[in-house]
Amino acid sequence: MCKVDNNSPTVIAPGVGQPRLYTGGFVKETQDEMTGVTLGQQRCGKIVITKIHPDSLAFRANTSLKPGMQVVSVNTTPVTPQMNCQDAANLLKAAVGDVTITAVTPTKNATTVSFVKSTPDMPSGLVFGRACKSNKVVISRVLPGSVVAQQAPQLKKGMQVKSINNTLVHSGMSVEEVANLVKQASGVVTITA
Repeated sequence: MCKVDNNSPTVIAPGVGQPRLYTGGFVKETQDEMTGVTLGQQRCGKIVITKIHPDSLAFRANTSLKPGMQVVSVNTTPVTPQMNCQDAANLLKAAVGDVTITAVTPTKNATTVSFVKSTPDMPSGLVFGRACKSNKVVISRVLPGSVVAQQAPQLKKGMQVKSINNTLVHSGMSVEEVANLVKQASGVVTITA
C-alpha cells in the first residue's frame, strides 16, 4: 500500500543525532503475499515506512524497521527520490523468497544517498578530504558521470561525511580510513553527509 503525503512536513525521528541503518528481512512465498509494510512519500520525494501492520510478515519477523524510517533499498535495488511511492511498493510486491528492506532513521540537515557497487573494485566517484577549520572528513569532489553523481539527492563538495553503511565517521578517522569504507564495500552503499 502506498500513499503520498503532500501536506505533512518531513518526518524527523526525535532525539536522533546521527542516522542509523536498519535491515529487516523476512520470507515471502509468493508475489501476492502481503508484506504488511505500508509506504508513504514525503514532499521531498523520500519513501518512508508509514505503518507495519500487526500479524504481517514484517511484523512477525520482529525486524527493527519502524514507521518514519526512510527506505533506502529493497533487496539490492536502491530506492531513490526519482521513484514514486508505487515504484517502491512494486519492488516489495515483486519480491519472492528472502526479502530485505534497508532503511535509515532520518536526521535533520542530512543527505542520505544509496547506490550499488557490484564489486569492491567498482569506483564510487567520491574523493574525500579534510575541512580546514573543523578537521572533519568532507567530500572534496564528486566525479562527473560517476555512480554517486547520478543519484538524487546529490552529495556535494564540502559536505561533512557522517556515516557510511552505518559506520559513524568521526574526526579521529583519517581520510584514507573513510575512503576505504567506500572502497571495500560492495552491494548497497549508503552514505549520510
